[in-house]
Amino acid sequence: MSRLESVNKQDHVLHIYQNSSQMFESASLFLKSGLDDNESLMFMTDKFSEKKICSELTKRWNVDVYDLVEKKHLIITTAKEWYFPDGKIDTERMLSLWSKVSNAAVSNGKKGLRVYVDTEEFFDNSLESHLHDYECQLEQKFRLPLTAVCAYDVSKIDRYSSDDAQKLFDHHIVNVTH
Repeated sequence: MSRLESVNKQDHVLHIYQNSSQMFESASLFLKSGLDDNESLMFMTDKFSEKKICSELTKRWNVDVYDLVEKKHLIITTAKEWYFPDGKIDTERMLSLWSKVSNAAVSNGKKGLRVYVDTEEFFDNSLESHLHDYECQLEQKFRLPLTAVCAYDVSKIDRYSSDDAQKLFDHHIVNVTH
């Protein structure tokens, strides 16, 4: 069992990956664990199309992932669509949105919301300092029915100074894939 498969409910995990295929594998394992535990799911990345994600997860999970998306048990989106549709990150709006979506999952009979966020899009849009500030507003344990992995490409996280990286680590449970 991977460490991401055994993440505790309401954990806020920082995961560092080496490449896109490793990121996808980690997301697949983490999200499948939530599916098995009756959680709503969200996969946030711009590396793969929704069709590619659905096709690949259907093969890996032996589940009709297209049906999960249609029933809104799995949300596939990008960081740009979710976090900065207008070009900036609004922390208060985000906290309110997380509360709304995770509580809606519970209202719909789920145990909570399990989210895998690939953060590379923030770096690609020169928003890494905004991402850092936002992440440092959050704690290692959420008070919401929300479990999240914030996934960082090892080549991008190196852009942070050692002090900024340490602050980021202090607000997450850290997990590194080799």
